[in-house]
Amino acid sequence: MKEQLARVMPKGKAKYIIIACVILLVCVSLVMHFVETSGALHAPASAIHYCGENYQDVIKELKAAGFTNIKTQAIDDLVIGFLTKDGEVEEISIGGDSSFSEGKGFDENVEVVIKYHTFPAAKETPKPEETPGVQLSTELEKQIWEIVKNNDGELASIKTVVSEKADEKAIAAAVRCKNDEKVVKAIANAISAALKKDGKTSAIVTIAEKSKKEDPPALATVTITSDGEYEIISMSQDYNSARNLWIRGQFSPWDGSHDGLKKMIKANLNDEGSFKHIETTYIDVSDEDAKERVNSMLKKAGYSKRVEVGDLLITTKFSAKNAFGGRVKNTAIGIASYKDNSIKLVNIG
Repeated sequence: MKEQLARVMPKGKAKYIIIACVILLVCVSLVMHFVETSGALHAPASAIHYCGENYQDVIKELKAAGFTNIKTQAIDDLVIGFLTKDGEVEEISIGGDSSFSEGKGFDENVEVVIKYHTFPAAKETPKPEETPGVQLSTELEKQIWEIVKNNDGELASIKTVVSEKADEKAIAAAVRCKNDEKVVKAIANAISAALKKDGKTSAIVTIAEKSKKEDPPALATVTITSDGEYEIISMSQDYNSARNLWIRGQFSPWDGSHDGLKKMIKANLNDEGSFKHIETTYIDVSDEDAKERVNSMLKKAGYSKRVEVGDLLITTKFSAKNAFGGRVKNTAIGIASYKDNSIKLVNIG
């Protein structure tokens, strides 16, 4: 047998053939490894490693490795989420390869697809169509209802009155909304625009605060002409207009004193520490009539200072020690200006 092998394969050549085969296998392995790992990007881990991980964590890891073209596909098959967690990866593929190994190379813009488990999206319950709580007889009444609704208000009542002249109409409406000057003005402006477009209808709108009370008190009354001009003809002290809020902020919630006037009073005392507030009252100069009355009163009293519309005439009664140490009662008058938020001392005496 040995003699036959010796005749078929010359002595020493078998060893070289075996070595050549080993080298060939090594070269093939190296080439395959080079092909496997060549590319601008490399998988941080194998595909099987990512299965069962949270897809958001996988995305972070892949982005850190330079992958940018990442897409997700939700499998909304979870019911309880006990065995399989919400967001758990079912499969991941890079460039269509769902069995890639760690370190495998891929092109820079290769597509990554991650499939993960999640709960089915909750079905939205359609909102019932809103309907007015009052009867709407005309198209203009419907527009006013829409305006009030769009400003998160309620139309408590509305009625259109036709005058003897068939081409003139008037609407009386009661609106409940947030006690906020911006909201009231938004409603008034929108209704004014609707009436201006109609051109034949005026309106008077009573504004009350939206609340659970059956009959909340009126905050303001708005009149609107057919040409779209509106005016707030009355407002309660509870109405949160900018000026009403300013007035409330003028006085201490503890004793009702006016801080600015109190400082001026103390500055004119012999003993500032002896000041004791008794009472503070004010007259609201809200319009021209009030302005005329107050200025007439100031003139008769011999004072030179005058008020403007928007001011407050403030009177403070107090006690303090005089130059002899005796405590005496006195009265101070001041004018608070809404225009520039200042305080002027009229008189102490």
